[in-house]
Amino acid sequence: MMFVYKEYVETASSSNYTAVRVPYATEPDSSPVALVAWLPNPGITIRSLLEQLSTTKSEGPSFRRRKLTKFGFPKFETRSKVSLMDELAGLGFPIKANYPEMGSGPTEVTAISHEASIKVDEEGAEATAATVVMVARKRSTVVNEEVLVFDRPFLYLIEAGENRHVIMCGVFSVPG
Repeated sequence: MMFVYKEYVETASSSNYTAVRVPYATEPDSSPVALVAWLPNPGITIRSLLEQLSTTKSEGPSFRRRKLTKFGFPKFETRSKVSLMDELAGLGFPIKANYPEMGSGPTEVTAISHEASIKVDEEGAEATAATVVMVARKRSTVVNEEVLVFDRPFLYLIEAGENRHVIMCGVFSVPG
């Protein structure tokens, strides 16, 4: 557990929770980024708090700076990995479509997975995320096989919209 004493902290509260907002240190010309955490009040479960937050149609809690005598926050690190095939198909993305821009011959998406991690310690918070789309060549009568294996560090990005706005990018390096 990490503690700070007699420091100003941005907090918000309701009948079900107390929340804290800890801004990241960012460059002056960048968008503000912050870690926000909700602590359920005694007797309130995480599930009921999640339900309340997901049905609230507001902009979120109104934070105000106040000086706390003592503020404690745990050190932690979490990782998650999920398949997005069903979720993206449910949103209408054409998973089973043909993707001629990905090479000659028929191709198909065989897997989409997303990994994310966050680490919080005395130095601050570090978050990473990566989405991988696995594409395979459909069986055809093509005799010449072309092989492409991403087995060394590479760059990636996710773009959206007709203007191809980059919404996430990163570098993948093979561990080891």
